[in-house]
Amino acid sequence: MSFFSAFKYPFQNFAKVVSIALMLTIAIALCITLILKTHDWSPLLELLYGIEQPQSSVETLKPMSGSAAIGTWGLLLVVAISGFWLSGYSLTVVRSIMSQEERLPEVVFWRNIKDGVYLFVASAAYVTVFIILLAIVAIISSMLWSPLGLEFIFLLVVLPALFAVACVMGWGYYVGMARFAVEGNFRACRQIWRNMHWARRHPRAGLRLLLYMVGLTIFYGILFVIADPIVGSILDATIGSSPMASFTVWIIEYYLLNLLLHFSAQHLIAQYGLEVAVGADHYDSEKYKVDALTGMTHLQELN
Repeated sequence: MSFFSAFKYPFQNFAKVVSIALMLTIAIALCITLILKTHDWSPLLELLYGIEQPQSSVETLKPMSGSAAIGTWGLLLVVAISGFWLSGYSLTVVRSIMSQEERLPEVVFWRNIKDGVYLFVASAAYVTVFIILLAIVAIISSMLWSPLGLEFIFLLVVLPALFAVACVMGWGYYVGMARFAVEGNFRACRQIWRNMHWARRHPRAGLRLLLYMVGLTIFYGILFVIADPIVGSILDATIGSSPMASFTVWIIEYYLLNLLLHFSAQHLIAQYGLEVAVGADHYDSEKYKVDALTGMTHLQELN
């Protein structure tokens, strides 16, 4: 598993990452424009920007209707659909990387959304199981806490155990995601216990994945802290205090940095899937090639 390969992956495809960020920004900016045009948000903007806004010709308390309602519902739809699409497209990215392809794959919009819904259902199942586990632990701890004075034992044993279980469940979800990419079958993603068992057999790979993801998050967090004031100073020098223009540029910055982090993380997940040999007990990354477009695994003859 290579941290550097994961880090450079989105920068190798920087033009496509920027195009995705712009596409998402345009969709959200259009909806927000519809909302701002029919409502007076100057009190909120004054609070956020710390500057006095010009007097609006629209009533502050005007009931939301017309284009404002369209913009609001449109914004909710854009957020939901883009979330499902990005999740499903991430599966295509993992599939592409596992087939040794270092370019971002083509977008297949409706198929990406369908895969994203599948992944959402699978992730909800993992979260539900963990919530049930937390509820059981909470009930037991409430029985042992005060009467028996076992607080220290609880903190010393149960909390690390919960952290370990959370890690294994997270790794299991990634195993299921990689299996889904390899096998092209949603059932592989929702086989919680099998995927967790597979992840538990490869703890070192899971720990490296965790550390690399934490490292990526810290790096991009630092990059955002550095880039944000620079972008702000450029905006002040060029477009002044235009709230809509500033907000649009901020959305682009937000999406761009988060997409860079996201695709780096997908590269790590693909590497993790190959390292733990998903799909079969004797999985061979050179023998089982994944078609990046169809999602089918093709058995190839080895010389």
